[in-house]
Amino acid sequence: MPTLNDVLAGSLAQAVQVQQIIDAMKGTASKGVPVSFSSLNDANNYAMTVKNLDPTNSRALSVLKSDGTTLITADATGVTLGGTLHLPAASITSGFLATGLTIVNPILQGPTVNSGVLTVTTLIQTKRLGFNQATNLSNSDFAISAGWGTAASLSASSFATDQQGAFTVTAGTSPSANPTVTLTFKDGAFPQAPHGMCQMSGGSGAGIAQFGINTSPTTTVCTFQMFFTPVNGTSYVFSYLLFGE
Repeated sequence: MPTLNDVLAGSLAQAVQVQQIIDAMKGTASKGVPVSFSSLNDANNYAMTVKNLDPTNSRALSVLKSDGTTLITADATGVTLGGTLHLPAASITSGFLATGLTIVNPILQGPTVNSGVLTVTTLIQTKRLGFNQATNLSNSDFAISAGWGTAASLSASSFATDQQGAFTVTAGTSPSANPTVTLTFKDGAFPQAPHGMCQMSGGSGAGIAQFGINTSPTTTVCTFQMFFTPVNGTSYVFSYLLFGE
C-alpha cells in the first residue's frame, strides 16, 4: 500500500514527494494513502475542521462505501447515513430530545430514549413493545362509581401504567347496573385521546356470562363502563390496554 514519504531534514522536496500528496487528495487511482490525524494534543482546536461556504447546501462531508454509495453525508439538510446506526444503551439522553427527535427510515439497534419525544415517520419493527419506563399506578389513580355498591374497593395490579395493566374491583352492598371505573393518567395528558380495550380476566365473578365493557378515553382520563350488575362481595379482575396516537 502506498504511504507518504518523509522529506529528510536539509533535503529539497522532490516533485514525486509533492505529487503523492496531490494524488492522494485528488483520488488518483491506485494512489490512495492512509492519513491519520491521531497525534494532535490540543485543548483548543479540533483535529479536523471542514466548512463549505456555500450558504444554500453547505455540503461539508461525504464518506463513501467501496461501491461508491453513501456511508455518511453532512450538509445543510443534516447528517445522512447509508447503513445501520448502532447506538450503545442509554446513549440518547434527555438533552438530545429536549425539542424532539425525528428519524426518517429508521434502523436502530440498542438505543435507550430516557425522556423527550421520539418521532419516527415510517414503520417500526420490534420483537416486543414494553412500557417499563412509565410510572406505576396506585389505587388512588382509579375511581369507582357508586354502582359498585357501598364500601366497594379497588386494587391496582403491580406494574400497572397509563397504557396497560389490570385492576380488581370488589363489589360492596347494594350494587347497581352498569358501574364504571375511571383511570386518571399519571404521566400527564396524551396529545390525542388514545384508543383502548378492556376485558374481564379473573376474580371470583369471572364465571358469569360474558358482558360488554365500553372503553372511553380522553387525553387525561379513561372511563371503563361494565354492562352488568355486580354481586355483593364478589371480586372482578379487569385487564386493559391503551394505545396513544
